[in-house]
Amino acid sequence: MASKPALRNLVQAAAKRVEGTNIHVATLTVLGFIGGPDPEYAPDKIAEQYWGLFNQQQEDFAVEVVY
Repeated sequence: MASKPALRNLVQAAAKRVEGTNIHVATLTVLGFIGGPDPEYAPDKIAEQYWGLFNQQQEDFAVEVVY
């Protein structure tokens, strides 16, 4: 499937373009079944990852998070 690598490349290019501004562009890749039997992939745990991205300071912006 080419769409995931394409999205990753698009996000990395966009992040590079706005580097040094207060615009945060990132991807969060979840490596499990959301809402499945593993509590690590419960929706609230995934939301915490997004919240962490939202609260990053400009100098600490992550472009890619793999969870």
